[in-house]
Amino acid sequence: MTTLTIGPYRLIVKYLFRPKGRNNWHYRRLVPADLRKYYNSPQILKSLQTADETEALKRCLTTNQQVEQEFKRHRYNLPRTLTMQNLHDADQLLRQHNLAPRAWSISDPLDYDEEELKTINHLGTGLQDHFESVIRNQLSSTEYDEYQAGEKEAAAYLPRAEQMALALLKGELRLKASEQCDYYIELRQRGDDQKFCQGVNNAKLFLLKHLPDKRPGSYSRFEVRQLINSGLTSGLKTKTIQRYLSTLRTAFTEVSHELECREDQLHPFTKFKIPHLAEDMEDRAEFSFAQLEVLRGAQDKRKPEITWLIHLMMETGMRVNEACGIRVEEISLEGKHPFVRLHKNAFRRLKNRNSHRYIPLVGVALKACRAAANASTSEWLFPNYIDFDKAQTKNTAASAAVNKRLRSELGEDAPTAHSFRHTLRTRLRQVECPEALAKEIGGWQKDISQSYGSTTDIAVKTKYLKKAIKLQHQIGFRTD
Repeated sequence: MTTLTIGPYRLIVKYLFRPKGRNNWHYRRLVPADLRKYYNSPQILKSLQTADETEALKRCLTTNQQVEQEFKRHRYNLPRTLTMQNLHDADQLLRQHNLAPRAWSISDPLDYDEEELKTINHLGTGLQDHFESVIRNQLSSTEYDEYQAGEKEAAAYLPRAEQMALALLKGELRLKASEQCDYYIELRQRGDDQKFCQGVNNAKLFLLKHLPDKRPGSYSRFEVRQLINSGLTSGLKTKTIQRYLSTLRTAFTEVSHELECREDQLHPFTKFKIPHLAEDMEDRAEFSFAQLEVLRGAQDKRKPEITWLIHLMMETGMRVNEACGIRVEEISLEGKHPFVRLHKNAFRRLKNRNSHRYIPLVGVALKACRAAANASTSEWLFPNYIDFDKAQTKNTAASAAVNKRLRSELGEDAPTAHSFRHTLRTRLRQVECPEALAKEIGGWQKDISQSYGSTTDIAVKTKYLKKAIKLQHQIGFRTD
């Protein structure tokens, strides 16, 4: 709490805070324990953008009201933003009256038979009665008389949720770009996926940094080119700009189709060209043969599962998320050629359909799986990296732990966990593993062979993976 002296009054204000050495006041509040899974930090800290005490008090109260509403929406499992809440309520209102978007947008009554028209008119009357009731309850007698006189359209007197319902019904609802990005997350039901949300929000911030917040269909092709040029001028990599634009394109396309908004379906964020795409990419560092030998000889320390993860990713080329989300039942340790079967499960999404694959277990990867399976007390191979409350892997924490261990073993300039994939690709190329087979092992292959996952297929993959262990490969070596 902070005590403010304003004129003759001394006020004790909760959540108002001025950090040491700062002029501006901040809003600071701890996140309740039951809601911390929705936030990246145990506290909310926002600058109020003012050093004036009176103004800070007003903004603190406003911010706290918004935070309280956000907490309430989380507790009732409702969308986080007010726009999304209104859209959710609008959708529910139409459902209550068995109406679909654009139900009143009949371009040609001859397209409907008599019974369908009667149904639409009947349902429309029910919704109109609801609108009339809402307007009558919130207007004074004088205002209601003005409404009855037709001085303003009904939408002007309706709350935001009802306005959205009416716009949906007429096929006229158009969200701004930022709102479409927020709705895209809700539409995909990925609100708990921190990486996905961060990617969408980064794309949204990139757009709003260089262009005004408009409806997607209102942007011009010139503005898209301007956005690309602004990104290049600000120092962004071409592939980063491509990723942002691809995210915006997908979000705008899916949301506008969901809302049946034809104007925004024609947005210009398609078929964009980025000059000199990928020419500014830097090769990701790979592990040398000597570094891999050091890691193979690493001993289990206080957290042996980190060593097991390193050994598993090193010899299989798995992504961190893939390795963290393995169930014990997905590994086959018996037989001549042990293997792991990667497929999507409730706790782990795979990057794409090509990521479903069978990978042989050889060398330290096989030893790691055996040790992890014997040590596991649950159905998961690495239960310490499973978030059971959120039903997802703790791949970010695992990645940080693995990278820390790599620096401990190899020095501060050590490659990262993701470099195991690139290094394995190089190793397989240098033992002359067929390109299609190498792509299947890493999950890059588009056209999966008919023998994918068969006994023969696993045996052939095992042969090349064992060769790759012994070969003293050269970093950056290319055969083409």
